[in-house]
Amino acid sequence: MEFLNCYEGFQKVYDDNLNNKELQEVWFQFMEKYEYVRRLCIDDYIKQGYDWRKVAFDRVFNYNFEFVSRMNSTSKVLENIVISMQNKLNDFFKLDRDDTVIIIYHGLGNAAGWVTAFKGRPAIYLGLEKIVELDWDNQSKLEDLISHEYGHLVHMELRGTLSPYFDFKRKMIFRMYTEGVATYCESIFNGREKSTPEWYNKCLQLESELKIEFMTRLNNETSNSEDFFGDWNPVLGINEAGYFLGLQIIKRLLRKMSIIEVMRLDYEYIENEFEDYIHDI
Repeated sequence: MEFLNCYEGFQKVYDDNLNNKELQEVWFQFMEKYEYVRRLCIDDYIKQGYDWRKVAFDRVFNYNFEFVSRMNSTSKVLENIVISMQNKLNDFFKLDRDDTVIIIYHGLGNAAGWVTAFKGRPAIYLGLEKIVELDWDNQSKLEDLISHEYGHLVHMELRGTLSPYFDFKRKMIFRMYTEGVATYCESIFNGREKSTPEWYNKCLQLESELKIEFMTRLNNETSNSEDFFGDWNPVLGINEAGYFLGLQIIKRLLRKMSIIEVMRLDYEYIENEFEDYIHDI
């Protein structure tokens, strides 16, 4: 694995006590030397129809000293945590890979982690500001996050892509499946049942209601179906509820096959399993 720390040096900016607007502009200028990463963060909002500058002003560059201190600390420990996890991750997937780039950066609140390419190489991006915002800057949650994204990475390479559909229904069902796979991969070290028991137990209590709500939005083809996979707009008071539903589907599949076999399933099989699960109220 290779590490690229795009945050190193930026932490000093906060010592100047810049205001929200100034920090936004300083971030834009600082990230010029990491243009690939900067463009990725900005384009993520543009594709969703958001004004990235407004999002940054409203939600990102308003941190207090404690928040910045936590970002600094997380930046320093992430590389060691990934290195310590590497062998167990490779053993789990029966792989021996060293071509992955781990990118540690300060983004625009896009995601705590995501998987895409970096200059033609597979890459895992770890966003410090989002990690701290979600209170994921402890050992177990960082291990879960890295396992989750590593699962996405393996899954993407097995299938070629993790976003093959434009049809609304197929896209949402496939999203639930892929996030379920990655959420299961968190159990390589901890798993959400252990690291976030309050979240998991609340999902269990409202499982039937969550199924009904997801199907209602799916049938109506409403854009707020995406709320099941984010933290800005909770569903029935729960963030990332779609990750839980996806995890439940993957657990059903694992009674019949291995995780690698699950990762290779064709869409028709996935949809049938989804239909069986979601209507079992």
